Amino acid sequence: MTAEPLFRSVAEAYGANAIGVVLTGYLNDGSLGLGEIKRRGGISIVQDPDDAAYPEMPGSAA
Repeated sequence: MTAEPLFRSVAEAYGANAIGVVLTGYLNDGSLGLGEIKRRGGISIVQDPDDAAYPEMPGSAA
């Protein structure tokens, strides 16, 4: 399971009231959905890739 459907449904349901957070992880899971939250006026928070155990995911989301 990926974070994309979750983030996209949150963006659709809550718009500017949505908050998405991406922490450490592999690949780019969550990047597009987090972008959708931001596009709709919500808040997107990404862990600093330099502080992440696995920086690929937060780097992609940033």
